[in-house]
Amino acid sequence: MILHYFKVAVRSQMKFKMQNIIAILGLAMSLFCFSVCLYCSRYIFSTDDCFDNKDRIVEINLYDDAGFFGCPGKLAKFLRDQNLSSDAFCNVTFPDERHYNVEVSDEKMLPYILMFAETDSLYYKVFTPQIVCGNWNQAASNPNSVILFESTAMRIFGSAEKAIGSRMILTKSLWTSPRTTPSEGGINYTIQAVVKDLPLNNSINFLRHTDALVINDTEGLENAVNTGITGAYTFGLPATDKDASMLIDEINGKNLVYHIFNDDKKIRADRFGTYLWNSGPASYFAKITLVAGILVLIVGLINFLHFIIGSFFIRVRECNIRRVNGAGFKDLFMMFFVQISISILLSVFFTFLIIELLSPFLRLTIIRFSIIIDPHLLMWHTFTYLMGLMALCVVISLFVIIKVRSSYVKHTSSHASGRYGSHRLRNISLGIQLFVGFIFLSFASALYLQSAKTGNRVFSTLSISEKERILSIPFDYSFMDNNTKKALVEELRKCPGVEDIIVSEDNYVGGIPMTAVYLTENRDKFLAVNVLDVLPEFFRFMNVEMISGKVLHTKNEMIIDDILAKRIEKNIQPGDILYDYQKGYTLAGISSSFLTSNYSGDERGFMFILSESISNIEHCYVKSFDGKVEETRASIISVMRKALPENVDVNITTMMDDIREQYALEFKLRSIVLFMAVVAIVISLLGIYSAITLDTEYRRKEMAIRKINGAGVRQIVMLFARLYIVLILSTAVVAFPVIEILTDMFGSLYISFIDTGFLFYGSITLCVVLLVTLAVYVRIRNIAHINPSEIIKSE
Repeated sequence: MILHYFKVAVRSQMKFKMQNIIAILGLAMSLFCFSVCLYCSRYIFSTDDCFDNKDRIVEINLYDDAGFFGCPGKLAKFLRDQNLSSDAFCNVTFPDERHYNVEVSDEKMLPYILMFAETDSLYYKVFTPQIVCGNWNQAASNPNSVILFESTAMRIFGSAEKAIGSRMILTKSLWTSPRTTPSEGGINYTIQAVVKDLPLNNSINFLRHTDALVINDTEGLENAVNTGITGAYTFGLPATDKDASMLIDEINGKNLVYHIFNDDKKIRADRFGTYLWNSGPASYFAKITLVAGILVLIVGLINFLHFIIGSFFIRVRECNIRRVNGAGFKDLFMMFFVQISISILLSVFFTFLIIELLSPFLRLTIIRFSIIIDPHLLMWHTFTYLMGLMALCVVISLFVIIKVRSSYVKHTSSHASGRYGSHRLRNISLGIQLFVGFIFLSFASALYLQSAKTGNRVFSTLSISEKERILSIPFDYSFMDNNTKKALVEELRKCPGVEDIIVSEDNYVGGIPMTAVYLTENRDKFLAVNVLDVLPEFFRFMNVEMISGKVLHTKNEMIIDDILAKRIEKNIQPGDILYDYQKGYTLAGISSSFLTSNYSGDERGFMFILSESISNIEHCYVKSFDGKVEETRASIISVMRKALPENVDVNITTMMDDIREQYALEFKLRSIVLFMAVVAIVISLLGIYSAITLDTEYRRKEMAIRKINGAGVRQIVMLFARLYIVLILSTAVVAFPVIEILTDMFGSLYISFIDTGFLFYGSITLCVVLLVTLAVYVRIRNIAHINPSEIIKSE
């Protein structure tokens, strides 16, 4: 009997081959987007599930009237001395990069930059890491003990066992290092244990990879001489007979304070992960991906259900004949259930196929946050959603059978008039699809326009083409002294295609140091500004023009840009004196605006101070001649590979690449949103195409009668087209205020944001109108040229 239902289902689907393919593929694409988005949301919502004590861990922070204050290194010890009902308190510093020479064999040491977090021996009791090899107790009893995570040990040593006992020599002093530590480091560390990797979804280093932990660090925060340094998390574990809420109430009830920065800061305990979810990015990431996935699924599902249910209702006559021949409720239910189940199973199959094909690209990285999607787990998630879709099949089939059994459809022109009211549910579903399409398309357009604006605004003294031909080369090699770096720069000057070179202590795109400029010698009034120590050739290289005054000639002079000049209330002129923390500078001139950021809060302006030579070269910019970028890049890579150790990658980007990476929020997110916009719009268009197709089946006799009564092609085209014109315009009226609210929220992040005015919304509306027109043109054309005699014969 099942075989019979299967044959009937296949025969019914073959009647509308194209529409079935559209519905199935549309659902597959929307299900794929939904699965990926929900994977991200589920991954973020499961943050800290990797810790056995997740529900028992308490996080402790310092607060004042301004809000959250990072914890000092000695807060855990302070809490241990308070006789609290706790088994352990431990500190974990904010993870940061460290430079080491690592002993990979008896005769070889190689340089590495690793992401380290400092902690103490009680980390093991609180977070229960799984030891792969080595001994935690030995690590806890020795100074400068390193605990590597397994993937890092495999990357450096090839196996976890080989890492145990290896030395690591610090090659660049830490910001917490004692003053006695040389700038080039030289402090020895020993790898004592290897533990299982910390998943990316953890509160300690959220969505970022951690390479190692270090215990009893003589250079670290816990042993820092300066007790006024913060930069750590503090965690507690309640006593065995207590739970987290009891310890939280006990700590908060005692109104404990910690004296730092000449003030008493409040100590407050919360549930583990509270700060991440209340003040960090986790909540935003999880909710945005969840909402985006649901919106795309709604579009695909509405389109699918609309066609499936519509195709069922076309078969009312067939159902009535089957009822006359003895078919009962169960037979009719199975007939429809098998048909819709086949369609959904095909959609899920195509979803699996898409996941398999795109599995190498299923890695999302935005603003240094990463999610690596496991394709097998993604397929399992999709399979679980299949169960929900099959349950939906049952509901839909029951709904259709009840409707068919309770009403007899009269195939008359009066019934199939096609007025708005007779297809209210259908029109609402199409409106929802278009609404979601408008949202994604508008936001994608805004991101593309904003990325173009940001690309032009950041380093506005350079054109886009100039930024594309300036190569950006990191020189933060702690294993090289400055003289070696200078020699390497001179080698780069000899490479073919090189027009100019400058070096700096900073990656200009990655962040500029900030200082204060004082307007008077007694330093009673100051402005926060960005500061750069520059070489004389800087202004030529960056095309920074002088508005007034002259370029720098001595170290006692400074130049400010016109953004800072406008912030200074008095009419400042070249020759005036400005002061920093230590001395006064003669203002040599005022330059054009120099912008390295487009984010709100960074519009401070710049002061430039002459540096005869860069004492610590950290970055190098190479300007190549037009059309010579790739030749210059290849030559530089060849020179760098000869100068660098075998394990150090040569990473050469362009300045424009750095800007795209720094502003990933628009440059990378735009591709993701555009993909979802394309999926939503295409599914919406296919839904409209399917609706037109079903309308032509319903209204063939009506159109024949209208033509007999003198209706022309224009009248028939407008009869169908006006519905979709009204639908698009009414949907736009609802969607655009929502889009305006979203773009206003997004625009608040930027100094300069795009204008979302009439032209913006008008262009989007025109684009949608043209796409819808294209989608329905073929079907309207066919019905407009229908031959009435052929329809009458078929009846």
